[in-house]
Amino acid sequence: MGTESLSLCEKYRPQKIADFIGLTKPKLVLQKIAANPFGQALLLEGRTGSGKTAMALALAGEIPAQVHLLPANECTRDNVAKLWISCLSKPKIGFRIHLVLVDQADLLNKNQQTDLRSKIDGPESLDNVIWVFTAVPTTRLDAGFRSRCLQLEFSTYGNSKAAANLLERVWKAEAPTAETPNFARVIKEANGNIRAALMEIQLKLAVV
Repeated sequence: MGTESLSLCEKYRPQKIADFIGLTKPKLVLQKIAANPFGQALLLEGRTGSGKTAMALALAGEIPAQVHLLPANECTRDNVAKLWISCLSKPKIGFRIHLVLVDQADLLNKNQQTDLRSKIDGPESLDNVIWVFTAVPTTRLDAGFRSRCLQLEFSTYGNSKAAANLLERVWKAEAPTAETPNFARVIKEANGNIRAALMEIQLKLAVV
């Protein structure tokens, strides 16, 4: 698929951990994990559009890790068991470790969380598997589940200027001669959600 057919969110998704705006602590922690990966569970928690999933994919790319996508609504006991069996084998050639990405982990119910505990930190846990859970801030994840994860907060606070600069770079790359919108306003109206801001820029580009 050519880059011209990608959405702006995908086309300009950061490929390296260091390329993300803000997120100083998560970047430092995840860069260390990428340099020395081992089996563990991570909980990336923050508002929608704060870069959680993109950061997980960047981490996988830098390790590099074989990625297994497991949406929260598919975390049935059977699916988790099948995934666990596939992770018993070594990753494919060229990869150092397995990385299981569970998006929208805030949707996991109590039984699912209980079933996952033994896989992420218990007798069935595997040294060659990194679990990455992304979630919006919630009380639905119980203390027992949280305690088994390294928790990293994703916040867009203080990133407005850098985010506006990103939108400006995207606009100049996509429509260098078109009249520029107010990027600071776009970010503000998106409540700091860079993904939503990029979607708004894509709409504006469609009519220039």
